[in-house]
Amino acid sequence: PPWLEAQGHRGLAAGALLAIVPALSVVAPPALGALADAVGLRGQLLRAASLLAAGAFAAAAYAGSGSGAVLALAMVVYALARAPLFGIVDVLALEALGERSAHFGKLRVFGSLGFLVTAVGFGLVASASSGNALPLIIAGLYVATFVVTLFLPTRAPRLPRIRLAELGFVAKDARFFLTILLWQVGNTAYDVCYTLHARDAGHSDRFIGALWGLGVVGEVLLMAFGTRLFSAFRPRTLLAVGMACAAARWALIGEARSALALALLQPLHALSFALTWLAATLRLPRLAQGGRLATVQGILAGTVGLASVLGSLVFLDLYARGGGRVVFVSAGAIAALGSLVALGLRTFPPPSAAR
Repeated sequence: PPWLEAQGHRGLAAGALLAIVPALSVVAPPALGALADAVGLRGQLLRAASLLAAGAFAAAAYAGSGSGAVLALAMVVYALARAPLFGIVDVLALEALGERSAHFGKLRVFGSLGFLVTAVGFGLVASASSGNALPLIIAGLYVATFVVTLFLPTRAPRLPRIRLAELGFVAKDARFFLTILLWQVGNTAYDVCYTLHARDAGHSDRFIGALWGLGVVGEVLLMAFGTRLFSAFRPRTLLAVGMACAAARWALIGEARSALALALLQPLHALSFALTWLAATLRLPRLAQGGRLATVQGILAGTVGLASVLGSLVFLDLYARGGGRVVFVSAGAIAALGSLVALGLRTFPPPSAAR
């Protein structure tokens, strides 16, 4: 958001540009997940997506403050590339772990470490006024991602074409997807407005980058050492706890302006994000029908995308009208509702017991 603002795109216009990625993420992940299961694609899909993402950010650097149409098109291309980059990697990890899925956090922690390095590093080298540096750095990182994908598994067993009746689990577990929808709507307030809230409280880009990094430190610790937690409790319980912590965190951030207050709240990211996302991911193998893990993960990602669309459109405009306090108190109320919904989720036996 600060980079878009520096290029002259503010308020609802910036929100609309940011909403392109989650808008297409509503349909792209389920479609690409079904494709990945149907033809067994894994590594090839990730390689193509990495190159498309790199090209999209190179185009964004070219567009800058000029053509809004070119910038919008770049966001469309990135949105199509982003779906497999995030979803299929999680699928590969879960497939590799099998019945040891409680250890998923130990693999997922490397994504968090990447975010930590990026959040702190961008605060040091890429301020809002740094022109084309920000999108060009991101483009370079996706080129590096392409190189890494050359070493990942290429294919998985092909599955028969999915039938509509096999998607009945979505209706049967509608509360789960509603829980994730509410969680991500609230989480989007943090994604798109936290930097603005901290900046308007008088803090520097460097300090804000450190705040983002501090939040991810808590996330990393939970993912690296939380195996026993995920073995001992059902995903439903962990989802409800994570959502309740998210509600408290957003409400408190809305009132926080000092450096100390903002810093003290950041370790709660371990609960509001890491605990919730890992619990949701570990529920997926229990939902998957006939081994269609990529399809189920795609539907989860589509739900997150829908929530991000709603959050991006609403919260940036709400921030422009009422500031951070209104945004984060609203996000807290939404997360609190999600916690109540999570308490009503039906339970599943562990995957091994189901077999």
